[in-house]
Amino acid sequence: MDGEEEDEQVIAEEVEAMKSVYENDCTILNSIPPHFHLSLKPRTADVSSHQFVEIVLEVHATPQVHRGFLSAYDSVRTRIISLIRLAIGYVDDHSEFTHKWHIYMTGHSLGGALAILLALELSSNQLAN
Repeated sequence: MDGEEEDEQVIAEEVEAMKSVYENDCTILNSIPPHFHLSLKPRTADVSSHQFVEIVLEVHATPQVHRGFLSAYDSVRTRIISLIRLAIGYVDDHSEFTHKWHIYMTGHSLGGALAILLALELSSNQLAN
């Protein structure tokens, strides 16, 4: 399975999960990647009503980030990673860690965006080992 097929499989699994959670409120009309046509029932609608709103979502296989969030992350990235390295006793890319660490990132709004970007970076570099 190549990268594109894997991406489509992940998206299909997410769609199935969404269907199971929102079964009474959401109907997937068409799911041909990268677009999903959804029919949503507003929460304010009467249970027996057929008031649905159709929306189209575009899903990208490659991650994307808002320029403002990325700019904010870039402005603090080096300092945050330096502080994490200091806290866990990181020496260099070739040394072994004596302890396993769990780092939890959280935030709201801008802080949440920065936390996600940091989690992505940490999970894909030497600190993740």
